[in-house]
Amino acid sequence: MLELLFKTSFRNLLKNKMLTIINVLGLSVGITCALVIYLIIRHENSYDKFHSKLDNIYHLYTEMHFGEHQSYNQGVPYPVHETIEAEVPEIKVLGELLTEGDVDVRLTDATEGKENNKIEIENLAGVDTNYFKIFDWEWIAGSPEKSLSNKESIILTEKSAIQIFGNLDVVGKELKMENEKLVTVTGLLKTPPAPSNFEFSAFVPIDLVNDRVSGSKYWTSVTSNYQNYILVEGEDEVLQANVEKLEKKIYDLYKSKNPDKDSEWELKMQPMQDMHFDQEMYANTGRNANADVLWYLFAIAVVLILSACINYINLSTAFATLRSSEIGVRKVLGSSKRLLVFQFLSETMILISMAVAISFCLTELLLMNMQVFIDWGEKENLFREALQNDFLIYLFIPGLMLFLTVFSGFYPAILASSFNPIDAIKNRINLKSGRGFSMRRVLVLVQFSLCQIFIFGTIVVMQQLDFARSNDLGFNRDHIVNIHIPWEKQDRIEALQNEWRGINGLSQMSFSSQAPIMNGWSATTITLDNDSTSEEKQTNLIQADPAYFELYGFNFLAGGPYPESDSLESVVVNQKFLNLMGLDNPHEAVGKAVYYGKDRPLTITGVVSDFHINSFRSEIKPLMMGMEKDNLYVANLKINPVTQKETLAALESKWNIVYHDETFKYDFLEDDIYRMYKNEEQTYRLFNLFAGIAIFISCLGLYGLISFISLQRTKEIGIRKVLGASIRQIVYLFSKEFIILVITALLIAGPIGYYIMTNWLEDYAYKISLTWDMFAITLCVALVIALITVSYQSIKAALQNPADALHSD
Repeated sequence: MLELLFKTSFRNLLKNKMLTIINVLGLSVGITCALVIYLIIRHENSYDKFHSKLDNIYHLYTEMHFGEHQSYNQGVPYPVHETIEAEVPEIKVLGELLTEGDVDVRLTDATEGKENNKIEIENLAGVDTNYFKIFDWEWIAGSPEKSLSNKESIILTEKSAIQIFGNLDVVGKELKMENEKLVTVTGLLKTPPAPSNFEFSAFVPIDLVNDRVSGSKYWTSVTSNYQNYILVEGEDEVLQANVEKLEKKIYDLYKSKNPDKDSEWELKMQPMQDMHFDQEMYANTGRNANADVLWYLFAIAVVLILSACINYINLSTAFATLRSSEIGVRKVLGSSKRLLVFQFLSETMILISMAVAISFCLTELLLMNMQVFIDWGEKENLFREALQNDFLIYLFIPGLMLFLTVFSGFYPAILASSFNPIDAIKNRINLKSGRGFSMRRVLVLVQFSLCQIFIFGTIVVMQQLDFARSNDLGFNRDHIVNIHIPWEKQDRIEALQNEWRGINGLSQMSFSSQAPIMNGWSATTITLDNDSTSEEKQTNLIQADPAYFELYGFNFLAGGPYPESDSLESVVVNQKFLNLMGLDNPHEAVGKAVYYGKDRPLTITGVVSDFHINSFRSEIKPLMMGMEKDNLYVANLKINPVTQKETLAALESKWNIVYHDETFKYDFLEDDIYRMYKNEEQTYRLFNLFAGIAIFISCLGLYGLISFISLQRTKEIGIRKVLGASIRQIVYLFSKEFIILVITALLIAGPIGYYIMTNWLEDYAYKISLTWDMFAITLCVALVIALITVSYQSIKAALQNPADALHSD
């Protein structure tokens, strides 16, 4: 019996080829999107899950308060580690981590094929032995105790060992670090088995690289590079109770040790499993995920699957009337309603199985290009890895197929099996006046509404992105190159300046602590007088030489730049800074003093117009700019675009004279600004992608429906043409119902789209307004798409010879 059912199902699917193709295409695209989004969500939730003690690992971080402003730093003050080890005996394992980023190393023996005998190691870290007691790393050679016992040692991973030496026989070999220190390879580690934000390529003893933090005894000096991790004992409720006790004890300890008793800074503990989704902090390696984006992707997957199901339901109920004779004969011959339902569900299951098979190929294709749409790493082989290692995918795919079969096939099956056998045999089944027509209209309305939400979202994201990129930032950003100077080699800056002077195409040069705009910020506190009881006020801080102001073209409202100085004595402030001082007139601020550290006067020499130092997500905040030579480690160079290539080559040549042991790297400021809006760019591309997919699925369904309607009304069209109806009138006859549905859909999509995009824009301090013309464009785009889809089939029907349509009568 089952064999007969499946044979009949295949026969019916082959009989209605157009219907089958449309349904398979729509479902396969919907399933592909659902599968890709499932893989992305699973991938993001798998970060660092391979650590056996994951539930017990806690990250110690700093919560900083500057007046009303609150921020977070994943690092801790350097004295914290030693103090906790001495005074908090409840903590058995406290590990140190100092991230060094990318580091150049040199082979001690010349190696063929290695330019300048220098190789860049990605993500070097300094650690202590406790680090390996907390985090799981599989050792191929060596051990934490032995490999880290010598200060001049380095531990490589398989990846870095192959990159540097070309093989895994590396223990005992030597490398020269950037600081000319000679280190010996004392250990070899396997690559982590799963995605990780701790995927370092090499480790060295922390004492080898902690020079810049070990000398700090300040309890309010913190860098995100220096981190501490705690292994907390216990499980479930006991674990949580232990965490609360430790957090309270660390809080009290920090308060007692911090000499600044007015400080509102705190040390807090964060479960390691929450770190990957924490947008307040930077990932050690890779990048953190945005949980909101994953929820949006989940919602999109649901919407696209729903849209594909709507297609199937609409087309199946419509074309069911063409099978009325078959259904009538089956019922007369004794077929039960339950058997007919099973027949239709079998056809649905076969069709969905075909769609799933096609979606496997489409999934591989989409994953290969997914990096364009979402920043989640090069994971084009993720589907194959999931099939090999993720047992949940073998529940997800059958579960999705079962859901689609029941959700898509149940209503058409019930509707078709309820036909009256006599009416069915006589082909008198007409769903136009019954439930099928009203249900079909509702489903098409839902589909059009979903499409218009995507279209509206695309328009809003595009305009916000254009607003952010083209709006005046308050400074000149054209043809400016930024080059980072190694912080430990700033004593060579003057020599570098002398070498660069006179290079053809280099028109201006300045040194600073940062470019005017960047991700992140540097802040300090000031007081308005030197009274120790005065309230501290937070301000952002940029250190720069006087040439900085001319190079970036800042607009001075009063006064001018400060003179060149070795130490911070004079400052230039922005308009927002005047609010801290309670002033409205910029000229009143010039000559006044503010106090750095409550006792160090800084004279204001000028006031510049507000400019953006972060993306449009952040409000412009009070800013102070001054000069302290020890903190100038970014070169700002304005170059002639006509001779750009030659100028950059000359800059590199002179760089190699001064910094022969450092790689010449540069960034165009314009590119950095572009990268600041990478998330918005990817959101825009995602909207484009999924709007296109939603429109494609809707057009497939609309094309199928209009094909059915034209087939059903063939004789009516023939009679209208005989009576003098024009092609335009016949096209209008087909189109008017869908035009009404598109306009009605906007009434549903408009408020929903407005709500969604208003929430999205809430993340921006500077943003566009949602205006009526955005809704008008949405409606026009939807109407054009619907009319193009409808017109093709309706014109084809209108051009048909009326004699062919009426000859049977």
